[in-house]
Amino acid sequence: MEKKRPNNSTQDENSTEIDDQYDSDSQMKQSKDKPRSGPVTYDMLRQMSRRFHNYAPLNPFYREKIPYKTIIIAFLFFVGGLIFLGLGALKTMDEGFYKAYELFILGSILFIPGSYHTFIAFMACRRVEGYSFEEVAVFDENYNKDDD
Repeated sequence: MEKKRPNNSTQDENSTEIDDQYDSDSQMKQSKDKPRSGPVTYDMLRQMSRRFHNYAPLNPFYREKIPYKTIIIAFLFFVGGLIFLGLGALKTMDEGFYKAYELFILGSILFIPGSYHTFIAFMACRRVEGYSFEEVAVFDENYNKDDD
Protein backbone atom coordinates (compact mmCIF):
# COMPACT_ATOMS: atom_id res chain seq x y z
CA MET A 1 0.00 0.00 0.00
CA GLU A 2 1.36 3.35 -0.99
CA LYS A 3 1.45 6.23 1.47
CA LYS A 4 0.24 9.55 0.15
CA ARG A 5 1.99 12.75 1.02
CA PRO A 6 -0.10 15.63 2.31
CA ASN A 7 -0.77 18.24 -0.28
CA ASN A 8 0.73 21.41 1.22
CA SER A 9 1.20 24.49 -0.89
CA THR A 10 4.68 25.10 0.65
CA GLN A 11 5.76 21.60 -0.29
CA ASP A 12 4.65 22.11 -3.88
CA GLU A 13 6.59 25.37 -4.09
CA ASN A 14 9.76 23.79 -2.68
CA SER A 15 9.65 20.61 -4.77
CA THR A 16 12.62 20.06 -6.99
CA GLU A 17 12.97 18.65 -10.44
CA ILE A 18 14.23 15.33 -9.07
CA ASP A 19 11.22 14.90 -6.79
CA ASP A 20 8.85 15.46 -9.72
CA GLN A 21 10.31 12.49 -11.61
CA TYR A 22 9.00 9.93 -9.10
CA ASP A 23 5.48 9.01 -8.06
CA SER A 24 6.32 8.09 -4.46
CA ASP A 25 9.06 8.44 -1.88
CA SER A 26 9.82 4.73 -2.00
CA GLN A 27 10.57 4.86 -5.73
CA MET A 28 12.92 7.78 -5.19
CA LYS A 29 14.70 5.97 -2.34
CA GLN A 30 15.08 2.78 -4.38
CA SER A 31 16.57 4.66 -7.31
CA LYS A 32 19.11 6.42 -5.05
CA ASP A 33 20.19 3.10 -3.51
CA LYS A 34 21.08 1.62 -6.88
CA PRO A 35 24.67 2.09 -7.98
CA ARG A 36 25.20 4.23 -11.04
CA SER A 37 26.17 2.50 -14.20
CA GLY A 38 28.85 3.97 -16.37
CA PRO A 39 32.26 5.49 -15.72
CA VAL A 40 32.95 7.89 -12.91
CA THR A 41 34.34 11.12 -14.27
CA TYR A 42 37.02 13.29 -12.77
CA ASP A 43 34.50 16.09 -12.21
CA MET A 44 32.26 13.75 -10.20
CA LEU A 45 35.21 12.75 -8.01
CA ARG A 46 36.20 16.38 -7.52
CA GLN A 47 32.65 17.30 -6.46
CA MET A 48 32.50 14.38 -4.01
CA SER A 49 35.88 15.33 -2.57
CA ARG A 50 34.83 18.94 -2.07
CA ARG A 51 31.61 17.82 -0.41
CA PHE A 52 33.50 15.53 1.99
CA HIS A 53 36.06 18.20 2.88
CA ASN A 54 33.49 20.96 3.35
CA TYR A 55 31.44 18.92 5.80
CA ALA A 56 34.32 17.27 7.66
CA PRO A 57 34.21 17.89 11.41
CA LEU A 58 36.94 19.95 13.04
CA ASN A 59 39.66 18.04 14.84
CA PRO A 60 38.69 18.08 18.54
CA PHE A 61 42.27 17.21 19.55
CA TYR A 62 43.92 20.14 17.74
CA ARG A 63 45.70 22.46 20.11
CA GLU A 64 47.31 25.63 18.82
CA LYS A 65 50.90 25.89 19.99
CA ILE A 66 51.52 29.08 21.92
CA PRO A 67 55.13 30.39 21.85
CA TYR A 68 55.34 31.33 25.53
CA LYS A 69 59.09 32.06 25.53
CA THR A 70 58.82 34.42 22.58
CA ILE A 71 55.85 36.24 24.10
CA ILE A 72 57.69 36.69 27.40
CA ILE A 73 60.78 38.04 25.61
CA ALA A 74 58.62 40.39 23.52
CA PHE A 75 56.93 41.68 26.68
CA LEU A 76 60.32 42.22 28.34
CA PHE A 77 61.50 44.15 25.25
CA PHE A 78 58.35 46.27 25.44
CA VAL A 79 58.85 47.08 29.15
CA GLY A 80 62.61 47.60 28.73
CA GLY A 81 62.01 49.95 25.81
CA LEU A 82 59.55 51.96 27.87
CA ILE A 83 62.04 52.19 30.72
CA PHE A 84 64.91 53.36 28.48
CA LEU A 85 62.67 55.87 26.69
CA GLY A 86 61.54 57.22 30.07
CA LEU A 87 65.13 57.43 31.35
CA GLY A 88 66.11 59.19 28.12
CA ALA A 89 63.33 61.72 28.61
CA LEU A 90 64.42 62.38 32.22
CA LYS A 91 68.08 62.71 31.23
CA THR A 92 67.13 65.09 28.41
CA MET A 93 65.40 67.41 30.87
CA ASP A 94 68.39 67.46 33.21
CA GLU A 95 71.45 67.39 30.93
CA GLY A 96 70.22 67.94 27.35
CA PHE A 97 69.54 65.78 24.34
CA TYR A 98 73.19 65.22 23.33
CA LYS A 99 73.90 63.33 26.56
CA ALA A 100 70.69 61.22 26.36
CA TYR A 101 70.37 60.21 22.70
CA GLU A 102 71.86 56.74 23.31
CA LEU A 103 69.02 55.98 25.74
CA PHE A 104 66.48 57.02 23.09
CA ILE A 105 68.15 54.80 20.49
CA LEU A 106 68.31 51.80 22.83
CA GLY A 107 64.72 52.40 24.00
CA SER A 108 63.48 52.59 20.40
CA ILE A 109 65.33 49.41 19.40
CA LEU A 110 63.66 47.53 22.26
CA PHE A 111 60.25 49.23 22.20
CA ILE A 112 59.29 48.89 18.52
CA PRO A 113 59.58 45.08 18.07
CA GLY A 114 58.45 44.45 21.64
CA SER A 115 55.27 46.46 21.26
CA TYR A 116 54.53 44.90 17.85
CA HIS A 117 54.82 41.29 19.05
CA THR A 118 53.08 42.00 22.35
CA PHE A 119 50.13 43.50 20.48
CA ILE A 120 49.86 40.49 18.14
CA ALA A 121 50.07 38.05 21.07
CA PHE A 122 47.43 40.02 23.00
CA MET A 123 45.03 40.02 20.04
CA ALA A 124 45.64 36.29 19.43
CA CYS A 125 44.87 35.58 23.11
CA ARG A 126 41.59 37.46 22.73
CA ARG A 127 40.91 35.37 19.57
CA VAL A 128 40.33 38.42 17.38
CA GLU A 129 39.76 37.40 13.78
CA GLY A 130 42.87 37.93 11.65
CA TYR A 131 45.38 37.41 14.47
CA SER A 132 46.99 34.11 15.43
CA PHE A 133 50.05 32.90 17.27
CA GLU A 134 51.54 31.83 13.93
CA GLU A 135 52.25 35.52 13.21
CA VAL A 136 54.55 35.83 16.23
CA ALA A 137 58.16 35.19 15.19
CA VAL A 138 59.52 32.14 17.03
CA PHE A 139 63.20 31.92 17.92
CA ASP A 140 63.07 28.57 19.75
CA GLU A 141 64.88 25.71 17.97
CA ASN A 142 62.60 22.96 19.27
CA TYR A 143 59.31 24.80 18.77
CA ASN A 144 58.19 23.07 15.56
CA LYS A 145 59.12 19.54 16.66
CA ASP A 146 56.26 17.23 17.54
CA ASP A 147 55.65 16.42 21.21
CA ASP A 148 55.62 12.66 20.63
